[in-house]
Amino acid sequence: MSDLIFYVLPSIKLKERQKDGALLAESGEREEALTALYADQVELFCNRMYSGQNGILLLVIQTTRLSAPVRNQVIAGEPHPVIGGPLNMDAIMDKIELEPNESGEFEVEISV
Repeated sequence: MSDLIFYVLPSIKLKERQKDGALLAESGEREEALTALYADQVELFCNRMYSGQNGILLLVIQTTRLSAPVRNQVIAGEPHPVIGGPLNMDAIMDKIELEPNESGEFEVEISV
């Protein structure tokens, strides 16, 4: 299994949700977990949540650098990596801007 997991959000939300060197959950609570994605889940998630939207950001996260623990949790019948607290920014290995194609769909291929 890869040491990389992924988190997707609108790029304008990145600064809004940062505090003290960490990315907080949407609620702004430090204790709230962040549901991340495995590589093979990214494209479907982007198309379900952000179809036709511009300025979507894919965060590439190195799990071995996370301060908070990561657990595998089944959500809607599918396993997801869940970060048990704030995402420390130094665990983010890359930030990739995603843009939909002319049909409004995202085409995301990740090789890990």
